[in-house]
Amino acid sequence: MVIAPGIFVTSCLMICPQVTPVTMASNPDPTILLTRPILQSNEYAAVLRRDLPDRFWIVISPLLEIRQVKQTLNLEGVHNLIFTSVNGIEAFARESSRRDFACYCVGDRTAECAKSLGFSAISADGTVENLAALLVRRTLSGRCLHVHGRHVAQETARLFQSLGAEYRNVVLYDQHSITFTSEAKGLIKKGNPLIVPLFSPRSAALFAAQVSDMPMDHVVAICISQNVANELAGSNIGRVIVAVLPRADAVTQEIAAII
Repeated sequence: MVIAPGIFVTSCLMICPQVTPVTMASNPDPTILLTRPILQSNEYAAVLRRDLPDRFWIVISPLLEIRQVKQTLNLEGVHNLIFTSVNGIEAFARESSRRDFACYCVGDRTAECAKSLGFSAISADGTVENLAALLVRRTLSGRCLHVHGRHVAQETARLFQSLGAEYRNVVLYDQHSITFTSEAKGLIKKGNPLIVPLFSPRSAALFAAQVSDMPMDHVVAICISQNVANELAGSNIGRVIVAVLPRADAVTQEIAAII
């Protein structure tokens, strides 16, 4: 999907305005390929349009599709919810009308989404390591319930399991892998300058797998963290950049530096 005039509206996401491509003499037809789930890609496209000059195309070809997983929630004794993504918040909100929990969120964007859905939310402003440290400092009463997807990084699971017997987890959504669109494949093979922001280890691994037999010297992957970049080790991607901070705005700054 090439961003063109259109409107995308979701519960926690913004409206995506038009992105007008402008060719740069020094960097013809630079393109940003967004591979996040469709709603998050729409939101990030709007952020790029707002924060960057009109010097690029945006193409959206998600590698993940979010699907709700039906569960019977056992909330007995649960006082605290742990959210490591917007997807987890939205999935929980669809399964339960309760909002009487303290919500601990990995970052500001996740906390903003929680607040917009009626939760009281605290942001760890960073990584899952920051979030785990915040939970330890708080000396929480009652059980903690981590709401996450079917695919969760081993490091994340290990960090929260270390909280002890009062930690529980529940899978409320699945991150179903999908293949690139024919448009995205053609774009990659074309060989023009291509920037690919990557926001999770799984999306990075899926990206590397799908481009393993394509020429990639013209591709710059910008990773939100070193954990994400690690999934590209040994790949044929031309250049890999790790954002200074594990936040979307830091990824945007890296994009701005090269377009």
